[in-house]
Amino acid sequence: MKGAPQIDLLWPAAMKAAAALPSRLFARNASFWQDICDVLLDPEPDRHASETVRRWLRDQVERELLERLKGSEHGSLTVWACSLSPRVIWKLPCSVGPSPSRFHRRIAAVILPHKLAQVERQLARLAFQWRMGALRPPTGSSPPPPPPGS
Repeated sequence: MKGAPQIDLLWPAAMKAAAALPSRLFARNASFWQDICDVLLDPEPDRHASETVRRWLRDQVERELLERLKGSEHGSLTVWACSLSPRVIWKLPCSVGPSPSRFHRRIAAVILPHKLAQVERQLARLAFQWRMGALRPPTGSSPPPPPPGS
């Protein structure tokens, strides 16, 4: 994506956080990561399950963006937000330094839908690799269940 910072903001953290949580959606799964895999890999997922995963991921992405804006990556994230929505430039103070914290939510709101889409694609690829056994399970997660028909 043009203008996107060359930093990987979330997927390992989200994957590890989900692996540490108990299953919320399906009784047969040991962790929320397995729930996410089931939802992302299902061609017709349950609407409730899909919404639960999407909201959880949105919260994770937003929290991570706000933390990164407070840290050393504020400049690249601000530039990305301005490239996605040029009107943001006029709302920011004219200074070379980091944007004040009162603007962080606005910057995160501009980036959030784009970063969320990236995270969902990355997690879907990781879920597929994990299911096929090409990826080691995240810390705290049990191995995937055997594929159907095995």
